[in-house]
Amino acid sequence: MGMIAMQKMFWDAAAKKNGIETKLSLNKVGGPSAAADRVLSGANQGMTISYPLIIRLNEKTNGDTKIMLGNALVNMQLNTNDPGIKSAKDVKEDQKIAVTTLITSIQAVASRKWAQKQLGDYKALDKNTVQMSHPDAFAALMAKKITAHWATPPFAQMELEGKNTTVAKSFDLFGPHHLTALAMSERYCKTNPKTCQTVFDAYSQANTWINADFNRAADFFKISMAIAEDKDDYVEQ
Repeated sequence: MGMIAMQKMFWDAAAKKNGIETKLSLNKVGGPSAAADRVLSGANQGMTISYPLIIRLNEKTNGDTKIMLGNALVNMQLNTNDPGIKSAKDVKEDQKIAVTTLITSIQAVASRKWAQKQLGDYKALDKNTVQMSHPDAFAALMAKKITAHWATPPFAQMELEGKNTTVAKSFDLFGPHHLTALAMSERYCKTNPKTCQTVFDAYSQANTWINADFNRAADFFKISMAIAEDKDDYVEQ
C-alpha cells in the first residue's frame, strides 16, 4: 500500500523538491524468489521484501543491499481448517502448511520458530510445509487442499470468515515486527543520491499518510488497485 501511495500521491512533489525528473516504476513480483532474481540481475534498484530475504541478498551482493525504511507492523496468522489442531503437536504427517517460500521466507521462519517452541525441533514441520503464493494458499485452504496457511492481510482475515481458526501468531513468537522493509542498492544510492533521497522522502510521507487514517488508506488502495476484497480485511489488524 505504501508503494502505491508513494507513486500516485507523493513522488512528483518529492522529485521536484529534490531537483530531479526521474519517474518511478513499480513492479509486482510473484514471491521472494522472483524478487531476489530481479535484485541480483539489476532489474530493480529497490524492493519491498522480507527480512530473511534482505539478509540473503545482502550476502549475495557483498553488502550492497541495505534497508532504507521498515514497513508496517504485521502480525502473521497461522490459520487452519482443521478444528483438531490446537498446537504444533496436533499437526499430522500428511497435513500441509503453506508458506510463500520454503525455508527462507518470513512465514517459513515463523513456522520453524513455532516448531522449535512447541516441539523442541525447528525442523520438525519442514516436511509439512509447501510453497504457495498467498492468493493460491487462501484458495487451497478454503477448498481444504491444504490444512494451514501462514497468512497476512487481507487473506488472514478473509480465511476466518468461515469456520477456520487461528492457532499461532507471529507476534507471540517474535514480538511485534515489520513484515517487510524497503531495501535499496547502496551502490545505486551513492551514484544517484537525489533519487534515493526522493524515495526516502516520498515513502516516508506515504507511510505517515497511511498511519493517520487506516480507513482512508484502505479506500484509496481498494480503488487504486481495483481489488475485490472488502476494505475491512485490510484494516482489522
